[in-house]
Amino acid sequence: MEDCPAEIWARIFSLACTDGGYTGQSLSQVSRYFHQTSRPIQLQSISLSGVGQMYEFLNVLQSRPRELQIVLHLFISSQDLPRKRPYVDTESLKSFSLWELVDHLVHDLHDSDNEHYIKDVLERAGYLQTIEKSRLIGERRSAFSRVLLHLLKIVAPHLKSFTLYCAELTLHSGLSVRTNFNGISSQVRTLPSLTHLRILGDTDCSDLFLGRVPSLTHLQFTGITHLPFRTRDAIFASIKPSSISTEPQETTAGFPPLDRVIMRLNNLSRGGLACSSTVSSFEKIARTNEKFVLLKPFHESKWVQAVGFIRPSRGTEDETWFSYGIQKAKEEWLDRIAGYDGCWEVGSMGAKTRKEMVSRRLHMV
Repeated sequence: MEDCPAEIWARIFSLACTDGGYTGQSLSQVSRYFHQTSRPIQLQSISLSGVGQMYEFLNVLQSRPRELQIVLHLFISSQDLPRKRPYVDTESLKSFSLWELVDHLVHDLHDSDNEHYIKDVLERAGYLQTIEKSRLIGERRSAFSRVLLHLLKIVAPHLKSFTLYCAELTLHSGLSVRTNFNGISSQVRTLPSLTHLRILGDTDCSDLFLGRVPSLTHLQFTGITHLPFRTRDAIFASIKPSSISTEPQETTAGFPPLDRVIMRLNNLSRGGLACSSTVSSFEKIARTNEKFVLLKPFHESKWVQAVGFIRPSRGTEDETWFSYGIQKAKEEWLDRIAGYDGCWEVGSMGAKTRKEMVSRRLHMV
């Protein structure tokens, strides 16, 4: 293996590391030579779920020199993946300061039904009467935006595509809280290489990117129930035909001219965007501007059927936001970084995802 030039191995590794970080991690364990040769490429596509994984990956990034912090494709979900909880013995818990215990409960991954575990930890640590659930919820909510901000600062120079799945954060017996992005937008660095941005679920984070994505060409919102006014106005301005205005488009507080904007709304029959003039604006633009695509919303109703949205190429009649899920969003992200269209395919443009291309080739044989 070592007889093969490192440049060739690096090229092979770059083509292989398109699965969210699994291959990059595996390569580092093959041999010392592979570990060293693959280091600049190991992190080029990374998938993270929950504050715990984000926090751990942030520590990994900070331990590396700048030239080894290159992330090209990033998928982040605010929702934790279930995994075995780390056990901390009683003596260690009693030695924790209040801050250390809160940090342990905020960043360690846990499910929404683990109130007994939380109570057990607080009791063994001697803080059962000291720490309120509301404080943990607040810390948990702000931790996501805080860690996300630090991650974006590090990966900003090279990041090309970013998918952000902002589901409601759940803590303590299913109590849901929204992510909190208030007051941090001014701290976000410019993302000079970002061309594809997709936001799913909570759109409060969308304002973070205004004026900071000069190379953006593709923007997508999926499963949204509201859209900040600044983001909405920036979208409308970014796809405005050049013939309407002879003045240069202002991008310091918005988006650059975009090639494609895709919107898929959520739960229209239950209010939200359906009760505002925003949907009417979307419909009007979708009819007159080929850059703007309005997909069939989740949670279809009789009212929705009469509007005439474009049906997603892989959507189903009864697809809801909950049935869509993080896994499908991640599959579409993986398709895109593997060279297929992924979530950027709409209507009847043809089979473009990895699975569909394989299926098509089998039928042609």
